[in-house]
Amino acid sequence: MLVPTQASSQTSYSNPRQVVAAAATSSAIMYTVPSGKKFQGSLWSNGAGKRVGITPSGGSQVLIELPAISTSYIATSPMPVTLVAGTIVTNIDTGATQHLIGVETDA
Repeated sequence: MLVPTQASSQTSYSNPRQVVAAAATSSAIMYTVPSGKKFQGSLWSNGAGKRVGITPSGGSQVLIELPAISTSYIATSPMPVTLVAGTIVTNIDTGATQHLIGVETDA
């Protein structure tokens, strides 16, 4: 016999949590690593020569050119990244879509 349980009042995300983001608009913030968390995943673009900005907590933005991966075939591998709490990923370029996928866990 199944016994119903009370709905959880939890407001935080489960651990781990899948994160997926994409942006084609310049200056769009794609993802910010929450306090107490870390992110491990990959970044790529569907256009050559496209960049994202990585801003560590309290630091200066660094521009990173992403590997270009075609939507019809994979000619290269996505860029692996590990980001700590407070890090912000911002799209820099237009004309293509920049992608982020990975897992957010407790730091």
